[in-house]
Amino acid sequence: MKVSKKFRVLAAASVCGAASLLGAVAPASADAPADGKAFVAIGDSYSTNGNIVYSLGFGYGGNKNCERSETSWPKQLAHQLNLADDDLVDVACLGASLATPPHYTATYMAKQAADAGAFGSRTRLVTIQLGQNDVWNSGNHQRALDAEVTCLTNFIQGCGPDAGTDGRAPDARNVSGDQYVSWIKPVVDYVRYYAPQAKIVFVGYPTVAERGNPQWCWDSPVGRMVQPRAGAMTTFLDRVDDAQREAADTLGVNFFDTRAATAGHGTCSPDSWINGYFNPAGEVLGIPFHPTVHGDTVTATGIKQQFGL
Repeated sequence: MKVSKKFRVLAAASVCGAASLLGAVAPASADAPADGKAFVAIGDSYSTNGNIVYSLGFGYGGNKNCERSETSWPKQLAHQLNLADDDLVDVACLGASLATPPHYTATYMAKQAADAGAFGSRTRLVTIQLGQNDVWNSGNHQRALDAEVTCLTNFIQGCGPDAGTDGRAPDARNVSGDQYVSWIKPVVDYVRYYAPQAKIVFVGYPTVAERGNPQWCWDSPVGRMVQPRAGAMTTFLDRVDDAQREAADTLGVNFFDTRAATAGHGTCSPDSWINGYFNPAGEVLGIPFHPTVHGDTVTATGIKQQFGL
């Protein structure tokens, strides 16, 4: 794929910082799209959501089709805003990350959006929902999706704090707002330059497990399963949530608290808005530990209301 002039600037920005970015892109401003699109969505499977079949065998960033459900919260939000189909540029992809290879990193997805003419004077909203698929400067390369399949279902060893240090679950120790800023700042700077009217919103992840609670549940064809020792996973999710908030504050962008909007409806709730594994009483083919359609509706509606869109 040919690398555009603007994204050579974006790559340089990750090294040189905001001042260099602004100074370097000014001569290229004639290349910027005149109008852009109203809404740009950058994210991972929590932004694409949909059917479990989408996620089978894709690996991290390996599903080049990047299927996106028509009931995902970005699609629902676009419909609530009465946007034309071509006024949403949705580049979210299953397995995407802030900066962990191989493919769908934040800068890669921002480049896709820019190549589609996404950023310009008409751009009102840019959402970024990333962080759970990254390896946060750890020798342990286990990532959340893998641990959901292997660690959480290990009822012998459990998935407690030791799982995050011995390689069975994500290592939460290096998750930080500073690292989040380092990875996402080039994209934020780029959007601010080419879409100066846009609200940039870091979208948090929904309540899967309640903060500080080491318990994790899922509904299945044989009933509700409970992993009482899931502290490695719950701590990791807590740390990613903290990092998103801190990064938003540092960069002066908006944060949508999806946890607050979905509080009380996590996996162990009697009224869960999170899918289990082939749950016959719910969305049988929903991606496990991702929002139900209703959960995505709550997110879309909350963003619309909070930011006066």
